Amino acid sequence: MKWRTAASTILFHKTLRNVLLLRRGGSAKFMPNMYVFPGGIVEDKIDDQFPIEKTNFSFVKDQPISIRGFKNDFPLRVAALRELFEETGILMVVDDNLAGKTVLTTSKDKRLRRWREKIREDPSKFHEFFTDYRLDLHSLQPWSNWLTPSTYTQRFDTVFFVIPVDREIEVDMCDKEMSGWKWVTPKTILEKGAEKGKRGILAPPQYYELTRLLNTRFNRLSAMCNPYKMCPQLIIPKEDPRKTYEILPGDHLYENDDEFSSPPREMHESDISKSEVADCVIHRITHFQPNFSRCQLHVKNVDRESEKIRLFHIERTVN
Repeated sequence: MKWRTAASTILFHKTLRNVLLLRRGGSAKFMPNMYVFPGGIVEDKIDDQFPIEKTNFSFVKDQPISIRGFKNDFPLRVAALRELFEETGILMVVDDNLAGKTVLTTSKDKRLRRWREKIREDPSKFHEFFTDYRLDLHSLQPWSNWLTPSTYTQRFDTVFFVIPVDREIEVDMCDKEMSGWKWVTPKTILEKGAEKGKRGILAPPQYYELTRLLNTRFNRLSAMCNPYKMCPQLIIPKEDPRKTYEILPGDHLYENDDEFSSPPREMHESDISKSEVADCVIHRITHFQPNFSRCQLHVKNVDRESEKIRLFHIERTVN
């Protein structure tokens, strides 16, 4: 099965350490009712043809995440900012008249709101807006890359970028796709998502990346980029089919052969959990039905797989 390439933007407040999350609508085809970072599909023959002279891409020196079929991450950066604009009304630009970067928002700009509607109807018109500004691709810091597990009918190869911001930018949400939004600390939303007896609100990639952000200082963001593609492999314990183990790269149960097409496995709970008391690398997420409820991240001896596991701002073993 061929998957689609996507790009997502994490707005991360430098001092408050808040992030911007959107909540998908209940009728959404993919991940309904879940909190997500703004993002969407990379539009073929549109995002890659955005005029490079209308950007500051020439200042981008580090492109640690590579995606097959793309010679560089230029189209992913364009898609990330275009989708951020379409979904939130927030647009990261360079204003050459003011000799610096700035943030535009449709919340108080009717002209910009009209442009957003035009771009939503036809993404190829995105570049037409940039007569007085350039698209601020340099603001995006590569963060991680997730591929949807092989069991899903829709699969997305998503690159996540982080943009450090110094204020909670006002959101003008597109209610055609989303039902709500909030600026929230990773700690708050993680605790809410782990509550027993409630439906899940975070899919594993969002849960995992929020955990990383919780443990990372903003001035270490670039050092914390994980260039290794994360494609969870699913194990269902025979004793409880409502529970799922998502085995991540580096975990001793992760199958490196055909890692992106590995079918789900069934194992006895005792065989899965006994490794947690052994001297093995543990790198996995557990959750329950319905809707990824009671998400938990399990890590142990991760410093032995530092190439594939980049969790925290210092190298250490987590028990």
